Amino acid sequence: MLRRLINHDRIQRLVDDLDDCRDIYSRLQDRLGWDYHYWLQRGSLEVEKGDLGQAKTYLESARSLVDGVDHIVENEYAYLRLKRASADPLATSALDEANAALADLEEAMRSRGRTDSYPFHVYGAQGLRWARRAPLGPEEKRVLLGRLLDAVREGRKHHPKRDDLRQLEGDLEREYLLSAT
Repeated sequence: MLRRLINHDRIQRLVDDLDDCRDIYSRLQDRLGWDYHYWLQRGSLEVEKGDLGQAKTYLESARSLVDGVDHIVENEYAYLRLKRASADPLATSALDEANAALADLEEAMRSRGRTDSYPFHVYGAQGLRWARRAPLGPEEKRVLLGRLLDAVREGRKHHPKRDDLRQLEGDLEREYLLSAT
């Protein structure tokens, strides 16, 4: 019940202002700072709507508190890495960061793809964002878009009712066809 209550999507629906959402998390920190899920939700809010530097700090806190590996935390961390690479695609670390995040998401799709659609969504959406901004040659971009499209199509096979994957497949198809001309 606590996890549902502090979910970043839920808080955003209830409180429209980003600073007010941040204030809620700040007020909860003394009571929940021991819980990796608190840091995951706080980091997820920043990944989606806020400061990527803060998101990194919060998600690293979540990773440090997890006993073992939590696939939700790792998925969100890969999302952050791809978003950071896309935000500054000419940074010296951007290509390595994007490739590592894509590899992590590919592993997540292989290991949990039949039961979890989210790695496919992050891989496709953030991969598309990266492909549009990355300093890639035309052939490299086309190959990347083909990988993204194949993965999202595989995700659609496992999760045929997911509208987000259907929409993403169409977006990737258009981008792939445009890259071939």
